[in-house]
Amino acid sequence: MTQNNPDLIHQFLEDIESVNADFHQVLLKLRRHFLSFGPDLEEGIKYGGLVFSRDGKLVGGIYVYKNHLSIEFSQGAEFDDPNGLLEGTGKFRRHLKFNSEKDIEANQSEFFIKQACHLKSDCPA
Repeated sequence: MTQNNPDLIHQFLEDIESVNADFHQVLLKLRRHFLSFGPDLEEGIKYGGLVFSRDGKLVGGIYVYKNHLSIEFSQGAEFDDPNGLLEGTGKFRRHLKFNSEKDIEANQSEFFIKQACHLKSDCPA
């Protein structure tokens, strides 16, 4: 996997750690999930978050807000979501919110990240 400016990614991760250590741990675990399912993914900083793309097309991203983290899936509307966990009503995007590490499993994060990494995205990065 190639990285889009590793120094920016490292700085982003350090910044999150200095502001909220709990969110930092959640972010690192979610990042590992993305990287484990997409060995050909490109990782970078864009739109204020940590994004993942393949062949120049955005797959999804992790964003940190004041009271939660979010994974935004570019093609989330196409996902299988039998438990109705994905939020959003747009034409393409869907997201999951996280307040703590326990939400990683509760939100079935691996299930959705795997789908994101295996769908062909039509969204430009």
